[in-house]
Amino acid sequence: MPDGLVTELSGPLGYQLPPLGYAEWELTVRGRPGAAAGHYFLAARIRDELRQAHEDVVAVRLGLPLAPGPGGPPDELLPALDADRQAIAAQLDVSVLTPALQLPAGGGGELAVRLANRAASPVRGEAQLISPHGSWAAHQAWTTGFVAEPGRAAELSFSVAIPRDARPGQRWWALVKVMYFGRLRYSEPVWITVTADSPVR
Repeated sequence: MPDGLVTELSGPLGYQLPPLGYAEWELTVRGRPGAAAGHYFLAARIRDELRQAHEDVVAVRLGLPLAPGPGGPPDELLPALDADRQAIAAQLDVSVLTPALQLPAGGGGELAVRLANRAASPVRGEAQLISPHGSWAAHQAWTTGFVAEPGRAAELSFSVAIPRDARPGQRWWALVKVMYFGRLRYSEPVWITVTADSPVR
């Protein structure tokens, strides 16, 4: 439960499911007095017998216009849908801190991005480095988790290690795919070039 929201629980939400069975609960969620308007993310989480956490998340709009529903006139519905799409897109801003990398064979560097959280609650997720198949040898650790607090930013970096047998002049793009609560963001591409210089010792 993020700060700014509250709900009442009548007791533990226990369950024991038979094959193909299900359980459901209905909870009332409301904003705390004085809570800031914005997008909040409320998670339902369980742990399995291996202690792995599984969760699903619902977005809660507090103090914002209602999301457009079906059945309205198209001249009102389409602008409302577009405004809603833009509001969702503004929840997390992804900016590249390393616009380009020029590295010699055997050299290394880092590709960094900044995730700015514009939502009213923490954002948790995973970021993956995406690049063409032939470049994968230069990108060993390609995924990382992150948490960005509301109004704050998280900086992520991915190591780039150019193989010693890389040909000078090779060039490829890489970008960061950011996933959080069923949403996707992509960074701008970063061009990585293998130079003819010798790596710094």
